[in-house]
Parts: sequence; C-alpha cells; structure tokens
Amino acid sequence: MEQYILALKKHWLIIFIVVVFTTVFSFGASLIQTPKYKASVKVLIIQKQANRMDAYTASRSAQAIGEVLSKVVYTSSFFDQVMQTGFKIEKEQFSKDIEKREKEWKEMISASVIDEAGTVQINVFHFNQKQAEQIAYAITYVMVTNGSQYHGGGEQIEIKMIDAPIVSKKPVKPDILQNTIAGFILGFLVSASVIILLASKTERKKGKEIVQGKI
Repeated sequence: MEQYILALKKHWLIIFIVVVFTTVFSFGASLIQTPKYKASVKVLIIQKQANRMDAYTASRSAQAIGEVLSKVVYTSSFFDQVMQTGFKIEKEQFSKDIEKREKEWKEMISASVIDEAGTVQINVFHFNQKQAEQIAYAITYVMVTNGSQYHGGGEQIEIKMIDAPIVSKKPVKPDILQNTIAGFILGFLVSASVIILLASKTERKKGKEIVQGKI
C-alpha cells in the first residue's frame, strides 16, 4: 500500500492535469447543451376491489399495471397516439426517420412507478416550457382514455390524472454542478487507477527480477 501512495505523490502533477481537464471538459460540455425544462404529472392506477379481492392484492395489481404502462410510453404505438390527441404539440420537432424519432422520444420522457399504490410519474424534458406541458398532458390523456389497450384489465382498472402537469420555472437539464463534480471525480479515479496499475506492474517486475537473480 505504501508504494502506491508514494507513486501517487510522485505523479501528482499528472493527476492534477487530468482532473483539471476532465472537470473543465464536463463544465464546458454542460454549458453548450440546450437547457431543458421539466413537466411532471402523476397518474394513479386504481384496481377496483372485486368481492374476493383484498386491499393488498388490489394494490399489487395496480402497481403491476403501473409498471406496464411506464414501459409502454416509450413505444412507437404510444407515441403515435400522443401525436393524434389534438394537443398543441409541434410534430415537426421529431425526425421522420423511425429510429431517430424513437431515440428522440425516449430521451425526452421518463416514466416510473413511484409508490406501492401504483402511482406513475411522467416527466417530459423540453427546451420549451409550453411544449413540455402539452406533451405531458397528451401522454396523460392517452393513458387515461386508451390505457385499457395495454393493461387488459377492462372496467376493473381506472386511471386518473392526480394533478395538472407542473412545469419547472428554471431549466433542470443539464445539471452543471453535478456534471462538473462528476468530471472531477472521474478524472481523479481514472488517473489514480492508471498510476496504481503501473506501479503494481513495476513492483511485480522487480519481484521477478529479484527471484531470477537469486536463482
């Protein structure tokens, strides 16, 4: 361990240069990215309790359906339905190429189940606040009106929008501070690991030479 510490001290300048480079690069890369706002909306999945269904089973069912819906939102079929809702979504912002469009859509949204009750939170990231809000509304509308196409629960499942979309007042992406810190940590870990690895190889080489010399 001592030799590794000595190696790090000996090559501190290399570590310093690498850390400065990765930190500055991360900071600069964050600055040139287009700032994006976030629109968040929550949808509640309600499993109606039948005669033989207890509250726990109903909750687990709602959670399972929430998991399904949180994955469905990324599909091209769901995207097509969102575009047909009639909300003021600028369709030309999406590529006409199917693969590129799917990638753009997946980067723009996120959906996940946030509790055991089956609440699904949908986040939309966009450089235009109004567009983020309209897309969030459209996604929710499709879930509420056409969700049965995906969960198969029929009338036993009810989907409700809990609150209207909440749009951030300031951009949430990129997170300049978080990215800069990540660049700093990455630079240190990479440079330190390389130096320790080289020191370890040198130590093993010396050990072999000593053994061969004794023989």
